[in-house]
Amino acid sequence: MEDLLKQEAIELEDLLKQKAELEAKIQATGEAGVEKILRAIENQRWYFFQNKPKIIFDRSTGLIWADLKYFPYGRGNGYSGDKAKSVIRDSQNWGGYNGWKIPTAAEFWQMIEDKTFPYHSQRNSS
Repeated sequence: MEDLLKQEAIELEDLLKQKAELEAKIQATGEAGVEKILRAIENQRWYFFQNKPKIIFDRSTGLIWADLKYFPYGRGNGYSGDKAKSVIRDSQNWGGYNGWKIPTAAEFWQMIEDKTFPYHSQRNSS
């Protein structure tokens, strides 16, 4: 219990240092810089969370997606519908979340077509 309290105190101290550093950076950017930052955040679609690295959040749809850097099932595996369902079923508590599902065709297509999706691969059209 004592070790847990020490660890939490260290984490709190680190967070307070990060907060102070961020506040100093914001002050250094001036009001115009802060407005630019806020506009950029306002227009951002995809969000990564430092304390939840295994997920990304899609602000447009409200869906949480598995962060492909951490998901244990690599790209290019050619999953069939049945295999994909078993992967989802086996991953129910993955990343600290449950209730994972296969996206609808519309949800998946919207993500694929979005050039801002963090894992969108650019293909040359030559």
